[in-house]
Amino acid sequence: MSLYQIKNQKLQAIKELRFEKEKIIHDLIENNLEELFGLQIIKGEFQIEGYFLDSLCFDPNTNSFVIIEYKRDKQNSIVDQGLHYMQLLLVHKANFVLAYNNRFNKNTEIKDFDWSQIRIIFIARSFTPYQIGAANFENFPIELWELSHYQNDLISLNQIKTQKKADSITKLINDPIAKKMSTEIKTFTLEDHLKKGNEKTRDLFTKLQREIFELDDRIQEKPVSWYIGYKIRYQNFCSVEIFKEKIKIFVRCPQIEDPLKLFKKVPSNYGWGRTHLWFGYIKNEKEMDYAMTIVRQSYDIAPDK
Repeated sequence: MSLYQIKNQKLQAIKELRFEKEKIIHDLIENNLEELFGLQIIKGEFQIEGYFLDSLCFDPNTNSFVIIEYKRDKQNSIVDQGLHYMQLLLVHKANFVLAYNNRFNKNTEIKDFDWSQIRIIFIARSFTPYQIGAANFENFPIELWELSHYQNDLISLNQIKTQKKADSITKLINDPIAKKMSTEIKTFTLEDHLKKGNEKTRDLFTKLQREIFELDDRIQEKPVSWYIGYKIRYQNFCSVEIFKEKIKIFVRCPQIEDPLKLFKKVPSNYGWGRTHLWFGYIKNEKEMDYAMTIVRQSYDIAPDK
């Protein structure tokens, strides 16, 4: 990506630089994990089975582990590397839970995490067309992010958007790791959630979805295992669950103005992070219009705007 600065109605190119050492990128990302990805660091250069994972992280939005890998050679296969990291996560779950407990002084167990939502983030200056194509495999939970460094200490970090519409990776790779991954890890779609409702709740959700998108054209929709999340960059300001007869809406706010008392506070011992969550149910369009006033409050204070 090229950057320009406007000077006297003329565009002046901003020179792209290279990081002198890989360690600089590593430290820069880890020191800004929450700002960039909404993640929490567990351990840098986490060692397991003789391998070093660049950054082992935790995603409080999905209650799952995330590995970040900084690519040194863009010719390396992210398929092989991604599959191997998935194997480490799925075969050695107890090791990752122990690292989490040591880092956050908790006493959680394997069953307390959502292993269907683990993912790998690759960060590099650029990726090959083959690597980008590999990220489109269905149920292959990897993300590609391009990081660029410019003069005047400017940084650009952009995710390469993929559609996850290619065949399942197990159709192309006859590998026990890929088969295990396909049974434990799932890439959820909007359709997975819509089929939980009836015609009435699906129509109500469609109207709610439209209202949420109208708040900001940067809003991203992210279906995960049990909800549909809405965020600008990394933190859900709103999430939605669809049921047969109603829709459940979560918002993230310290306090809300809710004169009709439609929303209730999620108990703090549920472990949802530093900011309080509130939830409410809607069954009709009138309640949806009122609920959107609460959603707007959460959007207005979203930290990643």
